[in-house]
Amino acid sequence: MDNENIKFSIVIPTYNMSKYIGESIESVLNQSYKNYEIIICDNASTDNTSDIVAKYMCDKIKYVRNEHNLGPVANFNLGINIASGDIVKFLEADDFLHRDCLSIIKKKFESYPNASMVSTGRFYIDSESIVFSAYSNKNEELIENGYSFMRNLLYGNEFGTPSDIAIKRYVFSNVMCFDLLYGSYLNDWDLWIRIAREYSTVLIPDKLSYVRRHSEQMGITGSLNNKDVIVNYVMIKKLYSNSYLSMIPIATKSAVYYEYRALLLFLKIPSKKTVTNFIWILKLAYKYFGILFLLIHSLLFLPTILVIEIIKKFDRTYKKIS
Repeated sequence: MDNENIKFSIVIPTYNMSKYIGESIESVLNQSYKNYEIIICDNASTDNTSDIVAKYMCDKIKYVRNEHNLGPVANFNLGINIASGDIVKFLEADDFLHRDCLSIIKKKFESYPNASMVSTGRFYIDSESIVFSAYSNKNEELIENGYSFMRNLLYGNEFGTPSDIAIKRYVFSNVMCFDLLYGSYLNDWDLWIRIAREYSTVLIPDKLSYVRRHSEQMGITGSLNNKDVIVNYVMIKKLYSNSYLSMIPIATKSAVYYEYRALLLFLKIPSKKTVTNFIWILKLAYKYFGILFLLIHSLLFLPTILVIEIIKKFDRTYKKIS
């Protein structure tokens, strides 16, 4: 048997996930590696989450129910503060882990003793826990000497979701936590970048988490109401405010991505609402980047004009038939 001297703290923040949290807890209790604690932070759920958790209560589980909803960011940070293990492993309440997840992550930390964060691959599952897609880094890779903005530009969020991440607990004692700047929206990408800038990180191809995609998720809700656009722009401005020139390529990429997405949405569902959505994204970019936005669009002048003309054409056509 492997030496189980390293203790994991599995942090499971939850809000109204009674439908899925049992599967999440079971995936930890069934781990081949047994030195762990489970910390469940219930953000004042109004469903029967507490009844589900009660079925699994044992000496490995700490269940904390907040008197009122703290918001997802503060709830994640609460779990971090309670953790007593050597490694903090996040697990969202509607996701679950591969049976050997902890064992493999432990071995990676032992193979890379200077690494402070490990990011794994993932399977995507639907509301019935059926796998419909997967993603992972092609090769095992150690990122050292700080995470560069150019890599951020090229790859975006290559670290993944909270359920893919394990971090040595001492990192959080160095004023690292999820940032309340983003309000009720958990921007995990921001934290991953900040950690990767200060510490070495390992990306591994092993798919060790099962990440659910369904309509109740904050991430999907944020995509539908453009909240992810806002937090992405806020994050870029925050992380790169001391390096103004480096913001240009990253903000350009971000602007192109969101404008392109807004255009595709309009082409798929042509309406006044989707036209307004596209214009809103242009205004938002100007709000957060000001004069920098003009520099961005000097690079994108022709593509932007073409996009606007296409939208005008479709808008005129839509008005005629509506």
